[in-house]
Amino acid sequence: MKTDMFNKMNIQKNMANGIDTKEVVRLIQFIIDTPSDVMIPEV
Repeated sequence: MKTDMFNKMNIQKNMANGIDTKEVVRLIQFIIDTPSDVMIPEV
């Protein structure tokens, strides 16, 4: 996930393939809004 956590810990990490935090929020909201009879086996 693209955050500045690694920078704060002085760790060099290539975040080019990291997912944007807004996309994570959208995914979590989708899962929350999904009816309880729908299974999402893996994210």
